[in-house]
Amino acid sequence: MAPIKSVTDKAEVEEQVEPKPKTPMIPMIIGPLVMVGVAWALVAFVLKPMIHPSDASAKTEDVEEVEEGPREIVRFEGIVVNPSGTGGSRFLSTTVALEVMGEKARIAVEEAEPMIKDALITHLSSQTIEQLTDVHERELMRAAILRRINPIIKPHKIKGIYFLDFVLQ
Repeated sequence: MAPIKSVTDKAEVEEQVEPKPKTPMIPMIIGPLVMVGVAWALVAFVLKPMIHPSDASAKTEDVEEVEEGPREIVRFEGIVVNPSGTGGSRFLSTTVALEVMGEKARIAVEEAEPMIKDALITHLSSQTIEQLTDVHERELMRAAILRRINPIIKPHKIKGIYFLDFVLQ
């Protein structure tokens, strides 16, 4: 028969078993909060500027806005380039229209026509076929062209870029 344990034996056994230390609640609360804060900072300062580069460049631009008069459209017709990576076997033919505000801005664009055409040709010929055919890339292309042209016509500013025709062969 098994020996009968007394009440005192039970107390001794409980003394021998060490109680588990309680885990502090503060690290369990602070850890997830820190991870959420790091994720927010990553999205706000790294991913958002990558997705919307025009937002980031608009904040850093120091171009004074000179808006006088009605909206004016200046067309650049007959722009033909060979896209990057095609070895001259493909071409893009396009007409680009630039929107400005007022007659002074239109005159500034017309006077800077050679520099603006060069900026358009340089940028469009640096794009690959994949970039030229992707609609999302076309918006990025507009923002990049704005960044190239606006310094040329300072203090005036391009309000919009429109591709009136866009033929890729």
